[in-house]
Amino acid sequence: CALFAGWRDNCDDCTTAPFKWGRVTDGGCSNNAGADDTCSTMLLGGQTVNLYGLNLDGGVMRARVTLEAVEEVSGGLQITEQYTAEIEGSSKPACVAEVIMRIYF
Repeated sequence: CALFAGWRDNCDDCTTAPFKWGRVTDGGCSNNAGADDTCSTMLLGGQTVNLYGLNLDGGVMRARVTLEAVEEVSGGLQITEQYTAEIEGSSKPACVAEVIMRIYF
């Protein structure tokens, strides 16, 4: 399993590589080593989690979560949320993700 995310100001059809980037895998994390970027391994509930952080050169980042749906499934609930990350001054969101979780009782 791996996650790769990048950032570039004023993306023109996104045909050029990101200016800032980060990548996490089961084996560790890496980024483009900007001055204030981070790459670390943390313990969360007894599990190892690889994390990276990108400094967007002073841009203020905000995250918003919207509950989209709660549905009953066999033995529990399915919850759908939309996560939106925005950077101050940017005309488009930095990231929009739909997260689907299941909770069993």
